[in-house]
Amino acid sequence: MAAEVLQLGPHPGGRMQHWDGLHELIMSHGQRVAQLAYHLARRSGQGHRASLRIAEAGYLHDLGKIALPDQILFKAEGLAPSERLLIETHTTVGFRFLSQIERKHRRDYSVAARVSLHHHERWDGRGYPLGLRAEAIPFEAQVVAVVDVFDALVTGRAYKSPWPADIAVDEIRAAAGKRFNPWLVELFAALFDDPHPREPIVESSDEHVALDVMAHRAFMSALLERGRYQ
Repeated sequence: MAAEVLQLGPHPGGRMQHWDGLHELIMSHGQRVAQLAYHLARRSGQGHRASLRIAEAGYLHDLGKIALPDQILFKAEGLAPSERLLIETHTTVGFRFLSQIERKHRRDYSVAARVSLHHHERWDGRGYPLGLRAEAIPFEAQVVAVVDVFDALVTGRAYKSPWPADIAVDEIRAAAGKRFNPWLVELFAALFDDPHPREPIVESSDEHVALDVMAHRAFMSALLERGRYQ
């Protein structure tokens, strides 16, 4: 599952490369999160439709990062405290983006907006933006939080190499009860113990197309709004 290292610097010589980097950081990452979030939701007892809504939210959970300055978004070294605080605003900005897009396109993005806002809350209450604790965190955000961190670990970035999947799962397990819902952590780890291949995220090609269209419509709408937040 480990991915090739992706160089996501600001690419001063190539705007197309820059947009490719932005798309990878937000949408390709989101697509991978959507896949695993769907399977984790199903393991937790959610039905297909509810799990698909969680997958949609996973696809768009980092949409607010579109509004971040490139020099921070693609920074290869550690972030200063002020820069980290700016990074944290992607949760509230994403919530606003998705709430606006919901009104504009008359499509229900409410679960995605909720997950965008809360996917960095922690089980121990030390997360952001609201410091919600345990079951006060929306369930959909609990699911996406686990998968989001896993994909960040196994995917290469300009500042790090990808981790092997088994080491990443161990890291997720170590954060059970602190960062993540312990029950969801065990369900997630079991996904990698199952010798049978996971079923596709959707039950038909029409659903697959609809999921991509929904996510990319939101992405393009947020790009158009980007200048207002920078």
